[in-house]
Amino acid sequence: MEQHPQYEETIKQIKAAGFEIRISNDACAEVKEVVDLNGNVLRVEKVLYSPSDI
Repeated sequence: MEQHPQYEETIKQIKAAGFEIRISNDACAEVKEVVDLNGNVLRVEKVLYSPSDI
């Protein structure tokens, strides 16, 4: 994938959107909101799972 002409720009866009990139057998994205007991959002965790090191 590193040889794709837009590889670097795509990685920058993924990271700018707040996603962490992790290696996995399947490709998917995960967004979790961590909230306190009152339902207030403490943080948002974003992960992009990729079958290869993109």
